[in-house]
Amino acid sequence: MNKVESTIQKMKLNPDYEKYFFQNASKYQNLYVWLEPLYKESYFEAQEDMRIYLSFLETVSLQNKEEERSDTTKILLDIVNAFFEFRQEHKSYDYYTDYSMVKILFNLPKENITLEHIDMIHMLLKDSGGSSLLNSEIEKVVLPVLVDNGMNEYILSLLRVIFDYQVQDKGKSYQEREPLLEKYWLNSLLEKHSKSIVEMIDIAGLEILISTVKQVIDEDEAAFNNVWIASIEEHPQNSFPERYDNQLISFTRDLLEYLDADKVKSFIENFLDEEHPIFKRLAFHTINNKYDELKKLFWNWFDAYKDTINTTFKHELYKLLQDNNGKFSEDEFDKLIAWIESLDYSKYYDDVSAEQLRIVTAYKKKEWLWSIKTSSTKAQELYEKYNAVNSSKLEHPGFDMWTSGTEWVGYQSPIEEKDVFCNKTVDEIIQEIKTFDPSKIEKERFTRDSDLIEGLANDLADCVKENPNKYSLEIEKFIELDWIYKYHLIYGLTNAWKEKKKFEWGKVFDFILNILDEDFFASQEQYILWMKGQIASLVEYGTKNDENAFDKKYLPEAKKILFLLLKHKEEEQIEYDNDMHTYVLNSINGKALHALINYTLRYGRLNSSHSVKWEDDVKDFFTKQLDENTEYSKSIFTILGDYLPNLSFLDKEWVDSNFNRIFPTGNDDLWEIAISGYFLYSSTVYTDIYEQFKQHGHIEKALNFKFKSDRTKRKVIQHICIMYNSSKDDETILDVIESKDQESILELIRFMWQIDRKNITEEARTKIFSLWQKIYDVFREDNSSGAQAIFSTLSKWFVFIDAIDEEILPYLKLTAKYTEKNHNSYFIVEELERLVQNSPKNVGTLYIEMLTNDIFPTYKQEQIENTIESMYKLGEKNSAKMICNLYRKRGIYFLNEISKQYEI
Repeated sequence: MNKVESTIQKMKLNPDYEKYFFQNASKYQNLYVWLEPLYKESYFEAQEDMRIYLSFLETVSLQNKEEERSDTTKILLDIVNAFFEFRQEHKSYDYYTDYSMVKILFNLPKENITLEHIDMIHMLLKDSGGSSLLNSEIEKVVLPVLVDNGMNEYILSLLRVIFDYQVQDKGKSYQEREPLLEKYWLNSLLEKHSKSIVEMIDIAGLEILISTVKQVIDEDEAAFNNVWIASIEEHPQNSFPERYDNQLISFTRDLLEYLDADKVKSFIENFLDEEHPIFKRLAFHTINNKYDELKKLFWNWFDAYKDTINTTFKHELYKLLQDNNGKFSEDEFDKLIAWIESLDYSKYYDDVSAEQLRIVTAYKKKEWLWSIKTSSTKAQELYEKYNAVNSSKLEHPGFDMWTSGTEWVGYQSPIEEKDVFCNKTVDEIIQEIKTFDPSKIEKERFTRDSDLIEGLANDLADCVKENPNKYSLEIEKFIELDWIYKYHLIYGLTNAWKEKKKFEWGKVFDFILNILDEDFFASQEQYILWMKGQIASLVEYGTKNDENAFDKKYLPEAKKILFLLLKHKEEEQIEYDNDMHTYVLNSINGKALHALINYTLRYGRLNSSHSVKWEDDVKDFFTKQLDENTEYSKSIFTILGDYLPNLSFLDKEWVDSNFNRIFPTGNDDLWEIAISGYFLYSSTVYTDIYEQFKQHGHIEKALNFKFKSDRTKRKVIQHICIMYNSSKDDETILDVIESKDQESILELIRFMWQIDRKNITEEARTKIFSLWQKIYDVFREDNSSGAQAIFSTLSKWFVFIDAIDEEILPYLKLTAKYTEKNHNSYFIVEELERLVQNSPKNVGTLYIEMLTNDIFPTYKQEQIENTIESMYKLGEKNSAKMICNLYRKRGIYFLNEISKQYEI
């Protein structure tokens, strides 16, 4: 028996000796000789308490890192994996063991680390509630290994861990997200490694970040607001940079700044169409950062949406104008000046005299003119004109709010201690509201009496949100208050219900039915108009989720309220019919229609065993609307398109028999609205609905139709691609190609790349190459700019190639020839580095095709060097030499050392 075996036997007989051994083993060299014998004797088996072994195992892993032995690596990996499996099964938690096992894993050669290990780290952090020694190891151990070894896919997986979060403090008037990593370590990690991560994650990382931002918004519409995130750029006004929301947006901003303009262009275009202002703010910041390349996106947006500009994205728009005005044309200055001159502030200052309004308007307009006047004589002259009316110094132009220390400039609440106010009885609160005199309150600059009244009403809403049942039980007492307070009362109840706080719905419905009289519907008072929409929203949130719905016994009252709102619908002149979805979400009539649908779906789920799941009066309401053609019809057909799959659930026979009335091909305006409603906001492709669209000619019409929003056509193309991918429609996609419509084909190429590139099966390759051949056949004799753009964008499809044979080489040569038409050569460079091992000759052919057509890629230089060096090693010396010479002839010399090395 050798020394190792005798020592192990002694340890098994004497626990104190065993403890002494493991406590002191880390002091010795060559511990690998002990690892396998101990492992075979069942030491290191995964269990609740493994601390006694951790120092030994860590030291073995460090010694193995210095001089790697494959058998040692294998045993250590087995131990770590067994521990992870144990943790997953038993959900036990020991912060020190977690921390140590991850360190051991990341001391192993990189080939032993898998994406599943990143998932396990995610699990460990979640189980610890984010409070763990492991927080530090993400920064100190995990990230450096992944970054130093260029493990991009792993970085992407870890990105989801880094920006995971938990919602806390839901009892407050806003939701607060806490990062899964402790806030200190998240800040530290991003401060030290943000640049390295940004350089590795590319577009795939941007997609992850955008998905996370959208998830946050789905949970909390108030997230990423101007109060917490004063500016997208680094700025002293960002008082809370360590907050999760701020970190997420700042990192997304850094990535957008780093990526090439061509890579982010489609994202920025989509951002400009998003409803939540944070996307427009990111878009304007990025356009500002890459103005020369992205300016067309801005001016297209400005031409279409200048009338929608508001304070939620003012700062980034202002800064874009201020930073780039030296690049504007006279025509662009004229557009901006015409817009500034059209600004009407009367609706925001309806309680001031005409003279006061003139003075305020002058101040506001000269603020916008300040952003462009240095490069425009017209703007300078107008600035002087308005400065003569109001000579006040511009304070912090581009910001509507400014913090100085802890004081906010902006709205001023008249309540010093809101908790004291909220804790009063309902009678006391009502009395305080009745006796409130804003004229006796000291005001901030530009604060009006009406602002203080609004502040008090907001305070009431916050109180109601915190304790809704208190107010619902005595809600009838609020009947005597002004409409501003009744509106905020219902607003507070709505927010409370969204946070799953209970109250007495019967009394609330009685209160609402009591106020919905003829005088109410005849009034045009602002808060009465808003009240209609808020009542509808309350019903909607009370029915849209079965887990948080009011008792079904109140459904008749809810329907009565909704039909009263629908009977007394608002007269409307819809201006934004190219974005009807957003309009209907925010309009009074639209809110009532959304509420009716959600009420009906709640009723349908309660009667799910019936073939027809909605009530006759609701069915009759929508059936009657199918034959109308009014302004109101625009809202109706938007709703019908938006909720088509839900309507099929309620009454499939009604949808099938009325399909061509819901999508009336004889009325282009309503057809476009309904089609856009369906395609833009349907996240699922429903085969039966798609087949009806195709059968009745709607797909064909959509492919040839000039939609107000290009996004609709893109979504139609995406549905066609998905149906092609699932082998349910192999024909229509060929019609798209044969149409020669450039934008449609570009969308087809981009979308097929997006959905298949992460799961490249043989079936996917076959389908892609079939389309590639079709595109090649249709456009190979076409030298137009549009055809060149299509071949350029096909660079993305190089990812689907596993070897370059003679059959596909002609397709690839055309793409290589035109790849820089849309600046896509970096796709080819990246993939040729991969393909050179299997196809060195044809890789050389494609490089020469680019170079002889005056395309000299230099990004990424390392990948090009690797490719050319591989060509030399694989016997393609002549092609490699020709490539080096062509670069040299162009005055680009980074391949010189490689050519010298192999041409001696």
